[in-house]
Amino acid sequence: MISKRNSDLIIQSLKNLNSYNLENFLPIKFKDKKIGWINRKKLVFFKEKLECSFFNSLCIIDLYSNGSDNIQKLYNCVMNDSNFKHTENCSIFNFDSLNPKKIFEKNQKFENEQIFKIPRILLNILGLPAYGIHCNGWKAENNNIFFYLSKRSKKLNTFPGLYDNLIGGGQPYNLSLKDNLIKEGFEEVGLKKKTLNKAKLESFNHYIHDNNDSLNSSIIATFDLELDRSFKFNGSDGEVEKVEKFEITEIFELLENSKLKPNCMIPIIDFLLRKKKELFRKNEILKIKEYIF
Repeated sequence: MISKRNSDLIIQSLKNLNSYNLENFLPIKFKDKKIGWINRKKLVFFKEKLECSFFNSLCIIDLYSNGSDNIQKLYNCVMNDSNFKHTENCSIFNFDSLNPKKIFEKNQKFENEQIFKIPRILLNILGLPAYGIHCNGWKAENNNIFFYLSKRSKKLNTFPGLYDNLIGGGQPYNLSLKDNLIKEGFEEVGLKKKTLNKAKLESFNHYIHDNNDSLNSSIIATFDLELDRSFKFNGSDGEVEKVEKFEITEIFELLENSKLKPNCMIPIIDFLLRKKKELFRKNEILKIKEYIF
């Protein structure tokens, strides 16, 4: 049974990932349907920087009304005003980011059903849903569950040096979830396609919170991959420094000491609820399920 202290840690971390105030945001529309949200401060900033007819005092009207022109202007403005590098394009679907599309087949090309694609850098700025794949690398030993966590490079702009799920990556528009897992798994930790084909797509979880004057609406597609003794870390893209094995209580120590990337708790807790439900008390499960959905 997980201690009360660790249970409280889990619930607080999940609560932090699902805390936001819509009063600070205005809706972004596509064909008169809300699909995103922009912070009022950012709207003022872009109005000052851009002479775009699609900005008004209430919302961005029809984001894609002029083809890609509106998005390209916004992208150019962001890139000229920041140190960000070029980012890949991601799919946008005709759903509000407060209640995004969540169910996908693992081999489905992600661009199917998209209404348009947009550079990843704009997703949080416009409060549009950001999709990504995460993979629990795990092993059972002596009736204990161990997770393999990747230690992020200290050179990364986001969450440098923190521990993360074994594999994680944003979802580009032109790959399926499974193809993206295979790509990221090889680049980050050196796993080959034959091994990654054994991974099972288990769930989709949505979380949403305020972050740096943006509405971060994210959907995690969680895979599980049981590893054997032959696994050896051999990343090639420089995003991961090393991979280490942790028992469940050790993961809670990482969480308490702020050494864990916040959203990687979602796939871990999702895994434990599916495979080790007896670790939790009934009231804890009910509370956790308020935030994992």
